[in-house]
Amino acid sequence: MAETEKLLETPRYAFRRGRRAILAEVLFPKKVAYQPEIFRALKGGLEKERVKAELRSAAGELLQEMQEYPQLFDPDQYNRNRMPRHLDISIEEAQRRLDMYESHFHGWSMYEVDGMFEGVVAGTLYEERTQVIRLIFRLDSEHEETAKAEGCYDVLESLMRWVMAEPYRLDHILPWSKSEKNRFLKLHSTWPRHKRTFLDKHYEPLTKEIKKWIDDAGLFVFGYLVRRFWKEVLVQALEEEEIWVVNWFNVNLNIVKRTS
Repeated sequence: MAETEKLLETPRYAFRRGRRAILAEVLFPKKVAYQPEIFRALKGGLEKERVKAELRSAAGELLQEMQEYPQLFDPDQYNRNRMPRHLDISIEEAQRRLDMYESHFHGWSMYEVDGMFEGVVAGTLYEERTQVIRLIFRLDSEHEETAKAEGCYDVLESLMRWVMAEPYRLDHILPWSKSEKNRFLKLHSTWPRHKRTFLDKHYEPLTKEIKKWIDDAGLFVFGYLVRRFWKEVLVQALEEEEIWVVNWFNVNLNIVKRTS
């Protein structure tokens, strides 16, 4: 008995069930001129209110630079059941959306690779070292403890996969719409009653939470971090033809956490 109590008091690392995550990598040339700004941008990214203020102050420019994804700046998106065919977002509306921004950035990793890249001019070949900045965004859902308590953590995970990895959903279809909910229920018609009850109760708030998490991660990567990088290219009067960002959605993240 004493040995068991002693064992329970010993700090240890406990396995936690997998959760969905977004893994993003920004590929940027490894040049001395860029290093100070890269680290300033990354360190500054941990200051959540500073990032939000920077995004908000650049709302008009972001609308121009990211016009292929206008729904990212729609403050009413999470109250709609269907996106309009054409979105004309004003600067004021974009600022309202950016006021809703929540940070999921908590750190980064870096590694370097050597590569050869063909330029936009035929026959141009660049040989250079690339700096890869790796970011992992995880969602700490406010519904997680409820899901675990009701034996429905797998429902939460299934919904996250549905929102993140559904390949057939068009831009104007929102995952919390009635048609999408019915489609999800049909796919899982054999689930036990208590899981379907949990799903029916939490489907809309969960899908909205997950979608906003994805959107906020996109705002950080493209609206803040990559933007800081290309602005530094202009300040240094250098020229980079492209900046690449690679995203892996639906990454499974297991955390082995120290316990007391």
